[in-house]
Amino acid sequence: MIPKRGKLPAMKIFQRFHFSSAVKRMSVIAGYSTPGSSETQFLACVKGAPEVLEPMFEKVPNNYEHVSFTKIKFFHILFQ
Repeated sequence: MIPKRGKLPAMKIFQRFHFSSAVKRMSVIAGYSTPGSSETQFLACVKGAPEVLEPMFEKVPNNYEHVSFTKIKFFHILFQ
C-alpha cells in the first residue's frame, strides 16, 4: 500500500490469513521501513470477535469489554 500524499512510509503485506469460520478471525502481517533505514518494522493486525480474541491476550486492558463491545455496536448501527 503506497500512500498518495504525505511522508508516510509505504506498507507491504508479508502474510495474509484470510477469515476462517473455524477460528473466527483473520489477520495480516505487514511491515514498513522508515526513510533512511533498511530495517523493517512489522505490525500484526487481527480482526475477530472480541470474546474469541480475549483469551489470546497476554494482558487484557481493564476496559476491554466495554470498549470492544461499544465499537461493535457502533459499527452494527453504522452498517445496517
